[in-house]
Amino acid sequence: MSTARRQQRSSDGGDSSRLHSLFLFVALLAVLFVDDGLGVDALQHTPQTRRNVGERIAATLASLTVIRPQKAEARPEGVNKPELLPSGPVRNVIDVKVNFLTPGEQKRIQKLTEQIEKTSGFKLRVLCQSYPETPGLAIKDYWKVDDKTIVLIADKGLKGTSNILNFNVGDGLADILPTPFWSRLQGRFGTSRYWRDEGEDVAITNAVEAIAYCLQ
Repeated sequence: MSTARRQQRSSDGGDSSRLHSLFLFVALLAVLFVDDGLGVDALQHTPQTRRNVGERIAATLASLTVIRPQKAEARPEGVNKPELLPSGPVRNVIDVKVNFLTPGEQKRIQKLTEQIEKTSGFKLRVLCQSYPETPGLAIKDYWKVDDKTIVLIADKGLKGTSNILNFNVGDGLADILPTPFWSRLQGRFGTSRYWRDEGEDVAITNAVEAIAYCLQ
């Protein structure tokens, strides 16, 4: 992405369960199709507005945390390249030659992840890559991934048209941020149309800030 573009930018129980599922489905449809002010035109790329976007989407998503999900996963199977990991102190944000984030943006997200871990005990890590050029399974040991870890993998796919946001979510977050939350983030900020119009950095940053708001 160019510098100019960055700057621009029981039976009763069974019946109850079925009704509950129906309610959730309707709620999800409403969130997806009703204008909530979080469209592309509403995003002005300033720290304050980005924070407001994170707060608003987090508030909307919080109302959907009503079921226990299966894990959301996007694992780079079969790849293990520790040589692509950075040398020196462990970094919470890694960009593997794709330049989705500027050095300044990486530092800001690094500080935010440190704050999240300090206040909530949960770990948020960000890996920007272009599969198969990825550390892959090596990140598990590098970041000491456990049940309290979220790994955001930013990757546009082999054809460069995929949803850019993928998540590996530890079991310890299942009751706090279940599957509808991650699906909502992908649908709002991860689509190819969104990151092409707004920039990969905006897609990643907005997702990170929504997660941070919910965990702090």
